[in-house]
Amino acid sequence: MAERTQDLQRVKAEYDNFRRRVQRERLAIHASAVAEVLRMLLPILDTIDRARAHEDTAAAFDTVARSIEDQLAALGVQQFGTEGEPFDPPTHQQSPSSSVSEHAGST
Repeated sequence: MAERTQDLQRVKAEYDNFRRRVQRERLAIHASAVAEVLRMLLPILDTIDRARAHEDTAAAFDTVARSIEDQLAALGVQQFGTEGEPFDPPTHQQSPSSSVSEHAGST
């Protein structure tokens, strides 16, 4: 009986160590992901600051938009479709929380 108790205590200790290690890894991954997003957003914020200083806001904010598009492209996000194109759930990967009728005439 004592041997089984020791085995169970050992298994419990191993599980507790595993659980703590996984929690530490999750926190490290989260911190790394936040740092990466912030690293990518800082140039955009710098561009916005420069855009505020210009009198021609349309051109300045075109620069901001290009900066955001460049950062999104670096993350693998691609633009597709054209303005005015009807919504097509299979093409646009409709989220399961909305219905097709909600988007029938929208673009």
